[in-house]
Amino acid sequence: MIRPISHRLLTWGLFSALIIGFSVPALAQEEGPGTPPYGMEPLQAYSLFYENFRIKDYQMSEMYGEWMLVSQPRELEGNPRFELDTQYRRMIQVYAGRAEQESDPTVRAEYYEKAVALFDDAYALFTAEEVDLFEWKVFEGQFFQQNYAKIRNALIRTYGAYQEAFDLDYQRLTEISDGYYVRILLDNYANTNQKDEALAMIDLVEPIASPALQDVIDSARNDLFDSPEERIEFLAGQLEKSPGDAAIMSELAALYDEIGERAKAIELFTQLYEQDSSYDNTLRLAQVKQGDADYSGSNTLYLQAYDLTEDVDRKKEIALEVSENFQSTDNLQQARRYARQAQQLDGQWYEPAEQIARIYAASVSQCTQGRTIDREDKTVYWLVLDYFEKAKRLNSSNSSSLNRSIEQYTAVMPTTEDKFFNSWTTGESFTIDGSINACYDWINESTTIR
Repeated sequence: MIRPISHRLLTWGLFSALIIGFSVPALAQEEGPGTPPYGMEPLQAYSLFYENFRIKDYQMSEMYGEWMLVSQPRELEGNPRFELDTQYRRMIQVYAGRAEQESDPTVRAEYYEKAVALFDDAYALFTAEEVDLFEWKVFEGQFFQQNYAKIRNALIRTYGAYQEAFDLDYQRLTEISDGYYVRILLDNYANTNQKDEALAMIDLVEPIASPALQDVIDSARNDLFDSPEERIEFLAGQLEKSPGDAAIMSELAALYDEIGERAKAIELFTQLYEQDSSYDNTLRLAQVKQGDADYSGSNTLYLQAYDLTEDVDRKKEIALEVSENFQSTDNLQQARRYARQAQQLDGQWYEPAEQIARIYAASVSQCTQGRTIDREDKTVYWLVLDYFEKAKRLNSSNSSSLNRSIEQYTAVMPTTEDKFFNSWTTGESFTIDGSINACYDWINESTTIR
């Protein structure tokens, strides 16, 4: 049981009352539990309750506040702003504060029980017209969340209260504290695998979600589905309900691409592009077509995306992708053109130089198709080595890979014997063009005899 008021507290209560000019009758003259202590007027007792509550003196607050729980005054003469439900919330905090002050676990538990009981008392006492039930439910959730380790089943009460607040006004709860309470509910649903409840909540809040809440929504979605196939099934159903929804189509297409359903992915990415030929949609469809070996279609889209952005980093990446696509179709001259374009956009980027080296190496294979490689063909490898070495200078972090390429092409460049028979002198300039073979006419670039 809760211990009776100590002599010290009684003395302090009498002293406090005297300070503000109250006359305090003898303790023996106290009236019933529904009247203020020591025969005080209600306004006097309330003033002492509020002042002690404000300074967190919960022992004194309890003494001067409990009578309101019994008499339940809806009005207080002399205080037009008095609201009884506010005093109930304060007394819940008072009992929780008293519990924290107690070392006896039995007494501490009794105070928490009194605090919990006040929630049920308040819901039975006040009508929806008298109080903001939404505020009460948020307050209840906060109370149990703060005391989850001290009250049995507190987390269940926490989630239950926040859910009731959500059901009363989901928009209002979503807007509070950047969606904090909705995040708590979604995390719980995801952790307990309550898919239907989580998805129903996401449908309501996602259109009004803040960036922080959207991150939680995305995380919850990932936690709710054990496999891409499950997610695809869900999204396909959502798309039937909302045809043309770009966000659903985008995610669904990416999942189809992830599991190798290329045709379905391309179909959806194409629909997105046709709905909105933005930079993102255009680039994404270009990448999908590239992965599907449709290099011509990919390049058409890449070049559209190139014109849709002013970002230099984006442009250089696109130019290099176009170059690689042209190389894949053996159009080496166009491949070099776009690699050079990428190089012009960023002269310190090593990848265009490495790309040009590979283009020139591919030209030897292309020009010698059906015949053996002769001495003149091997001179192209001097130029290949020039570009690999340039790439190495620009990116020392990738030197191991580039070193392997340099070793590979050093081994096949013209030998000392080749140079002797052709009167090629080490260190002299040498032009790779049609004089070697008509097939190399488009290169028309000088190197140094090695």
